[in-house]
Amino acid sequence: MARSNGSPRRATLIASALVVGVIIVAGAVLTGRALLGDETDTSPTARPTSADSSSKCDLPDGDLEKLTEPPADVEWELINTYALPSGAAGPAEETAGVHHCYGRSSEGAVLAAASFAIDLSTPGMDYRQLVDLRVAGPGAAQLEALADFPEADLVELTAPNVSQIVAFRVDSISEDQALIQIVHRYSTGPAAGTFAAFPVDLRWDDGDWKYYAAEGLTAPVPVANLTSFVEWSGA
Repeated sequence: MARSNGSPRRATLIASALVVGVIIVAGAVLTGRALLGDETDTSPTARPTSADSSSKCDLPDGDLEKLTEPPADVEWELINTYALPSGAAGPAEETAGVHHCYGRSSEGAVLAAASFAIDLSTPGMDYRQLVDLRVAGPGAAQLEALADFPEADLVELTAPNVSQIVAFRVDSISEDQALIQIVHRYSTGPAAGTFAAFPVDLRWDDGDWKYYAAEGLTAPVPVANLTSFVEWSGA
């Protein structure tokens, strides 16, 4: 699935990861499990910037109830082949192609979960920067292996499996943690026309929602319909 200029271990990592961006995390952590030592302390920490904000970009804190409607006033921008959502709850900053700085709210968590997969799947992404700004947890270091994989191979592996966000569900949310299901619909490749739900575990860390990469990640789940989800798309 990868050309011969990559090692077997790296090819396994990438090939299993690039169906949709979120799987990159699962592939990286699972194939790198043997390399992980003791887990580091990744307890969420907040860095308040004002009386009504705990965001590092001073975005206001908001409602932490489960979101049952699409985030308000969202704009969609085409990034590579993916439609990336943005709104008042973030992203407030973009650094070297990495979208970050989200509000401590249900809307902020949904936007952060949605954009993470897109950032991961963007050709030319600085994965070290991505990990630094958007990832927490003991599996974070394994994602940096993507930085050494040839960009042409990333593009080749991603192209047959284009998908778009079509829905989400907030399974749980608190001040420090959120579990968001992001549903993608495949438009090309072997799974074209089908849906898959991806669990995105977020932690509030250093004033932003970050993806928590840990061992034993839940695999994507095929979805027959969107009945239990909030429909949401920009493409």
